[in-house]
Amino acid sequence: MPTIQAPTDSSIILTRVPLFVGLRPEDLSRIHALGRRRKTREGEWLFRQGEGARTMFLLAEGRVRVTQATPTGQQIVLHLVKPGDMFGCSAMLHERQYPGSAEVVAEGCVECFEEGVLRTIERDYPEVTRNALALMAGRVRDLRQRYQELATERVEPRIAHTLLRLADEAGVPDARGGRRIALRLSRQDLAELAGTTMFTVSRTLKAWAELGLVDIGRQRVRVIDAAALAALVAEAT
Repeated sequence: MPTIQAPTDSSIILTRVPLFVGLRPEDLSRIHALGRRRKTREGEWLFRQGEGARTMFLLAEGRVRVTQATPTGQQIVLHLVKPGDMFGCSAMLHERQYPGSAEVVAEGCVECFEEGVLRTIERDYPEVTRNALALMAGRVRDLRQRYQELATERVEPRIAHTLLRLADEAGVPDARGGRRIALRLSRQDLAELAGTTMFTVSRTLKAWAELGLVDIGRQRVRVIDAAALAALVAEAT
């Protein structure tokens, strides 16, 4: 599964978390002290879809995959969580259940903010609740887009859409004008994100590499011609 390197000091990570935008350094220090850090192990489920939403998490180290089961039983990968990302934000917003499941795919550690702590944060820092609402609204939009992609787009535009999304979220510009996706990204990872098979992803990436749209290697992808990929997506809409 993908991985990305990042500082593991949660007090430093909090300064870059959108949920806590607008808070002073001393506020962040207090929130950090309220959290409970624990180690995670590969294959562990931090929560499952439909379970009571009682804890919000900050990933400090490792990798987590958030998925959702559709009414037809299909598993959609919603988010590949990287260090510094918050997840399980439903608990912050008094939602009764988690809308998806979070599985640890590489051991590390998380900062846990449990229900009592979340109510303290909510009481003392109302801007955090406003930030959480904005984040959840964005994730609902993303989820609707993903469902629309699966329902209406052909496979190639879905793969292009997935690469563009990853390049935007985790892309690092290089000297040659491309964007290297700063994740160890297997063909299976891409297949799950795009809702297709590993064979189709491999075949498509090879064809695009020959056309000069992407540069591929073992568990790495570099987007060379984002405009061409965006055109593929636009043609399908």
